[in-house]
Amino acid sequence: MKISKMAKPPKGELEKETFNVLKGLPASKTASRAFDIFSKEFKKEVLEAFLLVDISSEEIEETLGVPEDVVDFYRKIFFDVGVFEDLLDKIDYSRTYDKSIFGSELKKFAVDMGKESLKIRFSHGEQSVDPVKVQEGIRATAFMVGQMVKVNPVDSKMARAALKWAQLALRATEESSENRTGVVEKIMLELESEDDTTNADEMGIPTEKIEH
Repeated sequence: MKISKMAKPPKGELEKETFNVLKGLPASKTASRAFDIFSKEFKKEVLEAFLLVDISSEEIEETLGVPEDVVDFYRKIFFDVGVFEDLLDKIDYSRTYDKSIFGSELKKFAVDMGKESLKIRFSHGEQSVDPVKVQEGIRATAFMVGQMVKVNPVDSKMARAALKWAQLALRATEESSENRTGVVEKIMLELESEDDTTNADEMGIPTEKIEH
C-alpha cells in the first residue's frame, strides 16, 4: 500500500484515517475495522468476493453483518472494483488470482454464480430468493442441459438426475398450474432425442406424477 510508505498524512480524509491505522495512531472505528478485515485472509477474501458481484453495502451488511460504513471504506481504500472495466476483467482477475487458495476459489465462485448464490452460501439458510429469479434460473439451466444433450451422449443416470432436479426446482417455485413453464417437458423431449431414458420404469417416476 502506498499510504504505508508515506512520512506525512495524505490529504484525503479516508486516506488520513488509513495512514493513522497503519502508523498506530488514533483512528476511527470504521477505519480500524476495515483494516482488520484487509489484514485477515479469510475476512478479506469473503468481503472482496462480495464486492466483485456489484452488491450494495446494505446487502453485504444484511448477509455478513459488516456495517455499511465499513464496507464503503473498504471499497474505496482497499478494493476499488472501479478498476474493472467489464465482466471480462473480473473473469480474468478471478481466474488469475493466486494470493490465496481460499480466495481464488471464492472469487471464481462469485464471478461465475453471481450475488444471489454468494448470499445463499453465507446466509446459513436465511437468504430468500425471488421466485421469479428461481424460475429464470431453471429456464436457463434447462436450456443449457438441452443444448448439451444435443452434442454429448447422455446416459440414463444423468438423464434421470436432470429430470428429477427440474421437477424439484419447479415445485420450489410454487408455480400455479395455470402458469407452468414446461421446463420438465422440454428437458424430457431433449433427452428422448438422444437416449431412451424417459420410460417411466427406468426413471422410477410414475407417469402420472410427471408434471407438464
